[in-house]
Amino acid sequence: MRRRNSWGLLALSILSVGAIAIAWLCLTRIEMNRLGARIPSPWLLLLPVTTLYWAWRWADGVRHVTARRTSTRTAFLLVLLGPFGIAIVQAGFNRLQARHSSGGTPLLR
Repeated sequence: MRRRNSWGLLALSILSVGAIAIAWLCLTRIEMNRLGARIPSPWLLLLPVTTLYWAWRWADGVRHVTARRTSTRTAFLLVLLGPFGIAIVQAGFNRLQARHSSGGTPLLR
């Protein structure tokens, strides 16, 4: 997972009225799928019913890449919080990346 500034992500998401948040979800989807998650196409974000399904699958991808350290339910609820939730998830990704790159236990698959 790519390291990103979670505070910057939060600020830009608010300033762009959520456009950066949606772009972040799509970019992290690509990264998580490369690590073995199975998140469907972001085209599902266009319809309200399929948006919830897509968000659940994205949250399950978070569970997968964090080796179950973050539950699907927790990641799903954080995504529903909008920019604040995605900043929290990104901070978690950054912590995992720091542990992984420092030679600690590999937490990302």
